[in-house]
Amino acid sequence: MRRFALAALLITACGGGEDERPPRSASAPQAAVERHAGEPVEVIGTPPDQPPARLARATGDVLRSRGPIEAGAPLEAGDGLVVRGEGRADVDLGDGGRVSLDRDTEIRIGDGGPAQVVLLEGGLHAAVPAGPAGPRPPLRVATAHASIDLGGSGELFILARRTGTWVASLAGLSTVATGEVDGRRRLRVIELPPGRAIFVGARLAEPTDGPTRLDDARTAAVTIFEGAAEPEPARLSRELDDAASRLDESLLWLEAETRRGLDLTTQHREAVRAGRADEGMRLQRELVTHSQQLYALRQVATARWERLSSSALAIAHVPGTTPGTQAEARRDRVASLLGL
Repeated sequence: MRRFALAALLITACGGGEDERPPRSASAPQAAVERHAGEPVEVIGTPPDQPPARLARATGDVLRSRGPIEAGAPLEAGDGLVVRGEGRADVDLGDGGRVSLDRDTEIRIGDGGPAQVVLLEGGLHAAVPAGPAGPRPPLRVATAHASIDLGGSGELFILARRTGTWVASLAGLSTVATGEVDGRRRLRVIELPPGRAIFVGARLAEPTDGPTRLDDARTAAVTIFEGAAEPEPARLSRELDDAASRLDESLLWLEAETRRGLDLTTQHREAVRAGRADEGMRLQRELVTHSQQLYALRQVATARWERLSSSALAIAHVPGTTPGTQAEARRDRVASLLGL
């Protein structure tokens, strides 16, 4: 799931232009919410057919958007989970790592992007234990304001509100992106080593000193958002429209670069067939550069899609907004271009 960009580069460089994997489901389930309340339960063991996530522990009121739920139950792509009152919940992710949900927190299991979890509201502690050497998929959390990656073992704390998202790196290296780009259309990514934090509102700010203990992070997060007024529906709608426009821009970039790659591939094949070795080598170098640019543009489009779709989910029940239209109208196009 999170390796789609690399696969696309290899396909393009070899002359193909389409991702042959089937698309994910087009929409998250919207069934009535049901309730689970009980004592903490540890889940031991993992079945061979690994689901995207599993509810490992539930204390107090934990709600789900798809039928009844019990501690130990699998969570499928698009499933929602809400913690109310003094409740707590731990969710084990299929790719490794765990997210722990604070009180008054709502998430969705990732559906249609590399993020395993979409944090719509509230506090989330993400942790990845030390594991065997070698490449590991990052633990990725998307919010209405940013995409956050924990690239290896470590911990981070995130608090998401409608006014912004605050991220604190407690251990390991985290990265934060909003879809902003530099002059070369490369995704701007902020690195957060342990003890650094960042607030993301309408724009991506600069990192500051932050806590390294979870309790301190929770306390600091509450202070940061204390007294913040809820944004008006009109502002939320404008921000959603802006996110949609930024996504459209990145998709146009991606489509243009994809067409360029197909044209280069055709020229390279013709040069090879005609025995024009020098021209073939030149075009091969251009194809490598194209693949690098295509990968960079996919990163931008992915971050912008996650921001739009997360924003739409986060304000779905705010009167005066129409969040479903901006994201759903672009879902098929995004799925086609990004192979989601």
